[in-house]
Amino acid sequence: MNGIRLPVMQAGAPDQTEAVVFVHGNPGPATDWAGLLTQVGEFTRAVAPDMPGYGGADKPRGFPYTIDGYAEHLAGLLDSLGVTRAHLVLHDFGGPWGLAWAARHGGSRGRPAIRRCSPAPP
Repeated sequence: MNGIRLPVMQAGAPDQTEAVVFVHGNPGPATDWAGLLTQVGEFTRAVAPDMPGYGGADKPRGFPYTIDGYAEHLAGLLDSLGVTRAHLVLHDFGGPWGLAWAARHGGSRGRPAIRRCSPAPP
């Protein structure tokens, strides 16, 4: 996406526009969610990306490695996957990234569920 090689694990029907999206933390990759992804995929579409700089994703120099940068990357990723409604499951650094996404793009597009997240500075 946007020139960034980005592995994305998926389960369930890939044409569903509603999905449970698992966002990893630091230093974890998307594979941290493999067990849950498989279980959730039995009921609905489930998605777990490697975010830039983590797992098998590229670590581009020009990427904005900020909470806002990751939130906007997540928005673009969901758009590229055709996900119009996302239920985010967030862990560690995925918390601030996902909450920033929800503040800008949430509402009717989805909501976050938080799991052991790191606080973000004001």
